[in-house]
Amino acid sequence: MVWLKSMAESLWDVLGVLCALAIFAVLAIPLGNWFWAWLSAGNATAVAVVALIAIAVAVMRKKE
Repeated sequence: MVWLKSMAESLWDVLGVLCALAIFAVLAIPLGNWFWAWLSAGNATAVAVVALIAIAVAVMRKKE
């Protein structure tokens, strides 16, 4: 019975990831085009913002 509960939780996690990926895929194309246009316009700020977001996400995950 424990393994069944474990499998159900794993399946729920996988479904959550798939939903997140689907949402990301819908948003990624317009956001990606906007980001690359912004970056190619010479905005070094874009790189700094992305780096700061990545660092913040890493710190938050480490706290969990």
